[in-house]
Amino acid sequence: MTAEQTPPELTTRDVLAQVDRRLTLIEEDVRALDSKVDTRFDFLDQKLGARIGALEHKLDTRVDALDQKLGARIDTLDQKLDGKVDELRGEMHAGFTRLDEKIEDRTDALRREMHVGFGDVRKESNTRFHWILGVVLASWISTIGTLLLK
Repeated sequence: MTAEQTPPELTTRDVLAQVDRRLTLIEEDVRALDSKVDTRFDFLDQKLGARIGALEHKLDTRVDALDQKLGARIDTLDQKLDGKVDELRGEMHAGFTRLDEKIEDRTDALRREMHVGFGDVRKESNTRFHWILGVVLASWISTIGTLLLK
């Protein structure tokens, strides 16, 4: 080979420019992942909020319907059996209390499930970030070590 055909040697600046470019690409990937995770959290938050709102609306509608039915029955019974009204009101109150307790229990269970789900997503996201960061640091250290020991 002649002097004109020999490939040029890489300088430290060239190697560092390549390392910088690779680190920039990895940083962009991490930012894209962060953006995707934020988007998924927002989507889940909106979706769960909509579901909770729909459930609340259904429960309100059902409670209103029950209240209307029971109100009509109370009026009829009040006309027929004056002595039974107090007993009936006590039973209704107990029924609504049980219904409120069930609603509270189900709402608490849903909140716990949401908390666990969000925790799992955050944990998985953190684990992936730490792996990416570790790979980036190992690559950087390997590259710098190669450059220094050359």
